Amino acid sequence: MRDTDALGSYTRVGNNYLSWIHTADQLFAASAILGREARRARHSLRRGAKPPVELLTNWTQLMVAGFGIECLIKAVWLKNGCELIRDGKYVPIGNEGHRFVSLCDHVGIRLTPPERSSLQRLSLITRSIGRYPILRSAKEAKRISWGNNDDDVIAAFAARLKVNS
Repeated sequence: MRDTDALGSYTRVGNNYLSWIHTADQLFAASAILGREARRARHSLRRGAKPPVELLTNWTQLMVAGFGIECLIKAVWLKNGCELIRDGKYVPIGNEGHRFVSLCDHVGIRLTPPERSSLQRLSLITRSIGRYPILRSAKEAKRISWGNNDDDVIAAFAARLKVNS
């Protein structure tokens, strides 16, 4: 493949909102599999038995889901006529850094208070304990929490973004 063909393909895929939705779906599937296997392991755990490795994936499951959310936000950006690839390079949306609320604000996605709260915490998890042993600062640890309501908020938010992209 010639360089100009590769550049054209890279640009087409990178600026195609459907590519970002497809990747989001892959990430959500991976997150769901991690969650399902963790639940299965938790339910089959016997008293006194060594906890199975599947129980170690809680934060990683959320991180992967967070990356899926980020892909959907970028799909909306592209659907709105903007671009992420220019001259063979990725063009960030503002100062991204996996800060989902800031990304939504930049893209023009309105957030409800519950969405804003869940997305802020999901961003923190994605940037820290989903992949590192610690957060950037001790005071951020006070803001780390996640519950079933957050799962519901994020699932509804993802469904809303898919409709809008």
